[in-house]
Amino acid sequence: MTDLILSPAQPIGPVEDYLFRVEFQARGSPHIHMVVWIEDAPGVQDLEDCPDVIEFIDRYITCQMPDEKADPELHKIVSEVQIHSRNHSKTCRKGNVSCRFGFPRLPMDKTIIASAPWNDDEDAGGNKKGGVKAKDTNDVQEKECGTIDSKKSKKSKKFVGKKQREAKEKLKPVRDFLMDANASFEDLSDLLEKCKMTHDEYQESVKALTSGMVVMMKREPKDCWVNGYNPDLLRAWNANMDIQFILDKFTCIMYMMSYVAKPEHEMTEFLNSVIRDAKKSNVNERDEMKQIMQAYAKHREVSAQESVARVCSLPLKKCSRTVIFVQTDEDGLKMSLPLSRLKDMGPDEEDVWMSGLPDKYENRPATGDFNDMCLADFASGCRVLYSRQTEGPNAIPLQNDKGFVPKRTQGKSAIIRFTRFSEKKQPEKFYRRLLKLYFPHRTDDELKSEYYLTYEDFYNRGRGGSVKQYVDFNRKRYEGQGK
Repeated sequence: MTDLILSPAQPIGPVEDYLFRVEFQARGSPHIHMVVWIEDAPGVQDLEDCPDVIEFIDRYITCQMPDEKADPELHKIVSEVQIHSRNHSKTCRKGNVSCRFGFPRLPMDKTIIASAPWNDDEDAGGNKKGGVKAKDTNDVQEKECGTIDSKKSKKSKKFVGKKQREAKEKLKPVRDFLMDANASFEDLSDLLEKCKMTHDEYQESVKALTSGMVVMMKREPKDCWVNGYNPDLLRAWNANMDIQFILDKFTCIMYMMSYVAKPEHEMTEFLNSVIRDAKKSNVNERDEMKQIMQAYAKHREVSAQESVARVCSLPLKKCSRTVIFVQTDEDGLKMSLPLSRLKDMGPDEEDVWMSGLPDKYENRPATGDFNDMCLADFASGCRVLYSRQTEGPNAIPLQNDKGFVPKRTQGKSAIIRFTRFSEKKQPEKFYRRLLKLYFPHRTDDELKSEYYLTYEDFYNRGRGGSVKQYVDFNRKRYEGQGK
């Protein structure tokens, strides 16, 4: 799939970044959860941005059944893999709904970004426009990620619930006709005429189903069971897909947490029970780890398809960027040198730890832009070389024989991860992290001189306040609005 979307053909536009994970269903078949960032894709800040976004969506996504005579190949593929079954499965009914995927989807004359009517003139509490977004529901056609103002929570929920119930009741005749396999309509106007509903009433009811903003794709009534697809991708993939435009960052995060990074809850619970039993039996740490490994190896069912994928070392996840964890805590975990090397050391030898990324950073070259580089820049912009890689032309030697690094020239800078500490509960660890990541240094002693009692003090007053300015500038580049 990545070969296809990254090809010169650019079936969904120039790809800036991507992330995918292969998941195996209960029957064993694999499917992919994927997030793709498209270069210069328009975003939605308010309704004025909608025309650009709609044009972008219609360029790459459709849910219409192709003409059988004009494009028999695509018509055959869509008919076989993109049609949602009218006989909803058990999976559809999760969450006590008729279909959590929202089928049959409501037909539309054109693609729109529907917004709840109270978001335009007044909020969900009946006040003038102030910005209340309701929580998302399980129905795909009714969901929009957002939060309810805690001060108006109960009033908002009641108001939104009432509006959505009224909208569902008004649209019930439409859904009943769409569910009827024997019913046929020329177009949306014909369908609404049979339901004795005007276009304006229909539009208002559709908007009332949403609790924020949601994309409603252009659909004829005959296309209400067709899932969204990209024609070029579908021809090459020849398997079911559900491609959607993400309207906001929160929806993206929710998708990644719910699907791309979905945990195996049953296995987690089982392993936790094994750990509890091991602690009760008072075994040593080695035997405890052995019990956990055996439990994981013997109590997880693996399908034939997953077995083949793992035996053949097929990638089950991939990202366009490398992710690097940076240790910033003084008491962080360290790895000892191999036992074969420890045996040759004297009893008073203290240098028994493997050098980590912070050690390599402190021994970076003292020339050029390396000298003023902070740890975050080093971790993001350089990579550690091993074995024969150190013989390459781009290998840069570190001081004190700490290895070799080149600057990243292919792809994009790595994403850095780090342990987060509470500014209120753990202020020393919090400010040490900021200084360790974003203030250039050669040793930890430079992060808090003898004239300052705490890391916080050095951060706020060090070098006449320039330390804080330097750290804040670098922090903003990596953490943005995060904290």
